[in-house]
Amino acid sequence: MALLRTCAVRPRDGAFASSSAGSPRAGRSSYHSAMNVLHVIYSMNPSHGGPPRVVARLAVAQQRLGCRVSILCYGSEDELPAIKEMTATIPGGTDLSIRLIPALGCRETLFASRAGGVIAEELAAADVLHLHNFWSSILRVAADKAHQSQKAYFIQPNGALDRWPRSQKWLKKRMALALKYRSQLERAWALSLGNQDEADGLADLGLSVRRVITPLNAIFPDEIPRSTAPAAFSKAVPALRGRPFALFLGRLHYKKGLDILAEAFAIAARRHHDLCLVVVGHDEGAREPFRQRIERAGLTDRVIMTGPLHGTAKWQAYRAARCFILPSRQEGFSIAITEALASGCPVVITDQCHFGDVATCNAGYVVRPEPPRIADALSDLHETEARRLQMSENGVRLVAEQYRLPDAVLPLVDEYRRACGAGKGVTA
Repeated sequence: MALLRTCAVRPRDGAFASSSAGSPRAGRSSYHSAMNVLHVIYSMNPSHGGPPRVVARLAVAQQRLGCRVSILCYGSEDELPAIKEMTATIPGGTDLSIRLIPALGCRETLFASRAGGVIAEELAAADVLHLHNFWSSILRVAADKAHQSQKAYFIQPNGALDRWPRSQKWLKKRMALALKYRSQLERAWALSLGNQDEADGLADLGLSVRRVITPLNAIFPDEIPRSTAPAAFSKAVPALRGRPFALFLGRLHYKKGLDILAEAFAIAARRHHDLCLVVVGHDEGAREPFRQRIERAGLTDRVIMTGPLHGTAKWQAYRAARCFILPSRQEGFSIAITEALASGCPVVITDQCHFGDVATCNAGYVVRPEPPRIADALSDLHETEARRLQMSENGVRLVAEQYRLPDAVLPLVDEYRRACGAGKGVTA
């Protein structure tokens, strides 16, 4: 079976050079150096939104803390450039070991039999297994393999077990939980959750498994190009013509509230004739309905849709925007919000984004997912420069103090060690 590998994998594979152990942080490396951590996710393609970026950052942070880390997922050779571009923007990201398994056909999607053999091979060298997202056969098979080999595993649902996602295709998910997926949860050593809201969102499932809550949407302070000038993005997007703009950056999916955004911007645009909107992201079905709403509102010349942006271009967009808007119906823990705050971009988000620190630290507005409320917040940031600048400073400080890697994931790595010390996941 052909396997593709990208980023710095074992030297015998002849992949991109460097050490897969990373740069252990002084004082912690000896404590965690014996642990081998295997992360499994369906895909590391950045078109799948925040989870691949969360996995990459988490893996690099654990390497800096002295763990030996590898990532296993489905993928093809065509996806390598996008994955490499994403990981290259993370300091130490080119040191990641990522093993790609070709996903061939419906049978593999349903049963993950091809992946099962690779998982068993990788588990032999692992102390701890960390699963990302939930509703996927490769994760179910990985959990089964870990249970059979008496290896501790952690499940990081990334918001997939919140009530709103469970209400989508609810019958299928209810049946899946009854038949197999609930036991996958119950046998886990712990659930890795991004905030208390996520823990509260799965309370009705009545799970007895422990929770480990850490800010999984944390970032490295040195991954942001500090020299990026706000004017650089406007020059790169001539359609803006130097006009101020609000920024949406994320998957173009119904869950993200693009319909809400269209109505909110229509309200704000009537008040502020100079204001534009830039929409960045991969289309997942919401692009055309959004475009039609904007066209009906007569705002086509004031809404620029760039497609996905990565690397320097993404950070330039954050730096240049008047504010970042995420009108989501549900989020687990958005990495885009953290990136915006760290860039000094105030945010307008809904209370379904579960990022209450924004309001507590006065780094933006947290409102109901209603167009008038979002429009009011956008107008206030556009009109009141002193308030916008203060929120910008508060956001940068918030990320530096509470969402900073690798420190933010220390509790999770300590929980790995606890699982190994309890006799789960210790290799010879």
